[in-house]
Amino acid sequence: MQKKIFTCKQFQIDDSRSALKIGSDGMMLGAWADTFLCNSILDIGTGSGLIALMQAQKNQNAQIVGIDIHEGSVLDAVDNAKNTKWNDRLSFICADIKTYTFENRFDYIISNPPFFINSTKAKTDALTGAKHTDSLSPEDIIDLSTKMLSKKGKIAMILPFDLGNNLIEYAQKQQLFLSRKCIIYPVDYKKPNRLLFELTRHKPNKSLTEEIIHVRDSSKNNAFSNDYKTLLQDFMIRY
Repeated sequence: MQKKIFTCKQFQIDDSRSALKIGSDGMMLGAWADTFLCNSILDIGTGSGLIALMQAQKNQNAQIVGIDIHEGSVLDAVDNAKNTKWNDRLSFICADIKTYTFENRFDYIISNPPFFINSTKAKTDALTGAKHTDSLSPEDIIDLSTKMLSKKGKIAMILPFDLGNNLIEYAQKQQLFLSRKCIIYPVDYKKPNRLLFELTRHKPNKSLTEEIIHVRDSSKNNAFSNDYKTLLQDFMIRY
């Protein structure tokens, strides 16, 4: 199997065995998540470990766990972590999050979840599981998070814009409340296509500030925008 290495400023990712390859959704979520002061972090659906490694780079003290049901993805994540200076703070589990029991609760949960519903399945079962909600839905992640978050814990996710707003409403019924929100536009003349959001157990005391990022800048021949490059500048070599 030919390896294609994705090189960041402080680590490298090999996703050759992973069900879902590296994409902009995972990069944006990993960069946006506010895990700087957390002691324990859980990455649900960790894949090749990209988001987990990004948190290890940002937070020099946190213990970080990644969990994924796909064995090849976890093997990639373990190997990728071994090649970093944070390996002693990273651990990866191959298991079904819906049946796995953790001994401790987490200060922060991150997930770039499957979101395809009733659509054409992928060519492999592994890719179907990574992209489709059949085995793990965003609602499942919310339900599980209510049991796995610490008292002051938070969860951050990225979803298509409409699905994200629907999930925020669902989460509120489970006593998880919106604390941060970032609307992602592919370019300024198109509708938003992604939503980054953070939920917490406690209703925020201050009013919510809505962030907006345009991935590409139409005034610069649709080159990546300054806001997008700023978001990823600690990780992407090109920025």
